[in-house]
Amino acid sequence: MIGQIRARSFKNLPGCELVAVTDVDKQRARAVAPSPQTRILDNYEEMLACDGVEAIIVSTPPQFHEELTIAALEAGKHVLCEKPLANSVAACRRMVETSSRTGKTLATGFNQRYFPAIQFVKQTLDSGLIGELDHIRAFAGHTGLS
Repeated sequence: MIGQIRARSFKNLPGCELVAVTDVDKQRARAVAPSPQTRILDNYEEMLACDGVEAIIVSTPPQFHEELTIAALEAGKHVLCEKPLANSVAACRRMVETSSRTGKTLATGFNQRYFPAIQFVKQTLDSGLIGELDHIRAFAGHTGLS
């Protein structure tokens, strides 16, 4: 579902175009494509070799994030990888190190950081008003993915 949301967001990004989509389910890939001219590719290797692709959105299950992200960064593409970034701290470090080494941007799709309630919590913690943070448990959600 997040891939569909990301694909729809291109409508509001001046200067950006969704030029290719890949998914194990071709019907799902076609449904996400904004136009008949959008290329539907068989696999991520085709995506990385596709002319005109400057950035990749990795919205697969988390166990595939590291492999796809590192391959994209090494292919000279910028990457927006959905959360969680990876399944381990070591994998996250490898991804971040690859981004640094290649000079390509790696971002994590964690939009909750912009929610007003989350910003309030962050500002409160940063202010020191409630002391040093030991741990936090939070419950948050959204109204749906439609």
